[in-house]
Amino acid sequence: ATATRQIGDLDFGEAAGIDYDAVLLRFFDQYLRDIDTGLESDSPVRYFVMGENAWHDSRSWPPEDTIADAFCFGTAAESASRLLGECDQPSATPFSRFRADPSDPVHDLYTTRGPRDYHALRSRSDMLVFESAELVDNVTIAGNAVARVFVSCDCQDFDLWVRMLDVYPDGRAMNLMSPGADSLRASYRDIANGRQMLTPGTVYELTLDGLLTANRFAAGHRIQLQISASFAPHLSRSLQTGESEMTSAVSRPAEITIHHSADYPSRLILPVLQ
Repeated sequence: ATATRQIGDLDFGEAAGIDYDAVLLRFFDQYLRDIDTGLESDSPVRYFVMGENAWHDSRSWPPEDTIADAFCFGTAAESASRLLGECDQPSATPFSRFRADPSDPVHDLYTTRGPRDYHALRSRSDMLVFESAELVDNVTIAGNAVARVFVSCDCQDFDLWVRMLDVYPDGRAMNLMSPGADSLRASYRDIANGRQMLTPGTVYELTLDGLLTANRFAAGHRIQLQISASFAPHLSRSLQTGESEMTSAVSRPAEITIHHSADYPSRLILPVLQ
């Protein structure tokens, strides 16, 4: 699989493939046969930037030459559209809300991993989509993006999924990472202190800091977040009752609110390469 250039729906070009046998043999020659292959002078990190379709070397991970660039959630005054934009621009409304039903979860459209087109999911009423304006210049990121999301719920617990996508000019919305690290169960928001139920109506800050990817958003593309409370069949199902799915099968719908006001500035923080 490491030799292929086609993954999911995208062709990453001739440079994408790796001769994995050669990588292993070079390592074995260096450390088992005492042959100087130059390996120890190589950069310790090598990563692939999607969109640019090129490998990069770095002395650290995340790369040292990144800066944190924040895109704040909001809504447009002239329409109901939800935006990712400059944090000094006030949102037309202070929050966005959706209803999540564990008995009718958002389903992954695909059974195999890799970059796929998820634009069809934005029509679901149990999902919020925040999207940037068309980018004027290329924006390249590498490292862990961070979503800091202020939420409240009329429930005691729920799962927050925050999926980051690259929207092409033709409308395709391509995922930038596989499911897993883009989800957080609200009751485990402070794992060091154990499970803590939500108080309905109280606003909490949930932080997803493992949105690991490397991608070039080309000029004319858009940055998109798809936010939901489920993404079946990945991970176990939150019942939204506060009870564990290991001991109960009873679930309940919930109204989940994503806040994006001056007091609760939900935002996406990107590691932008300079």
